[in-house]
Amino acid sequence: VAHFTTPFFFDQLESLHAGLNGVLPPDIRVREVAAVKTDFHARYSALKKTYHYKIYNDAIMDPFQNLYAYHFAHKLNIDVMRQAAKYFIGQHDFSAFITMSRGGLPTDPRREIFRFDVVKMVTFYLT
Repeated sequence: VAHFTTPFFFDQLESLHAGLNGVLPPDIRVREVAAVKTDFHARYSALKKTYHYKIYNDAIMDPFQNLYAYHFAHKLNIDVMRQAAKYFIGQHDFSAFITMSRGGLPTDPRREIFRFDVVKMVTFYLT
């Protein structure tokens, strides 16, 4: 999610969508364009966020995954990780990670985690 302000009203969202993708490099794509209220902020107005963390679990790191995954060479116990993930579900106080809001006031450190999935993914090789 990103946001920007234009000095004029722009209602041709499809052409804006195509135009942005036309000037961006091929590895960056705009998937959707929408008009929002003037007080919308991509970071502070989000109601929910989704995070994905990838662990490349093999003795030798795949050079093609180097920028996209954390390398952990030792054996992982997926079942134990799934059991531990259950303890993250629910509301927790993240005061140790607090940041200040735009107005300089502390943000509420309480956050709710709705899902925590541990998924073993199949490794594929290009030949």
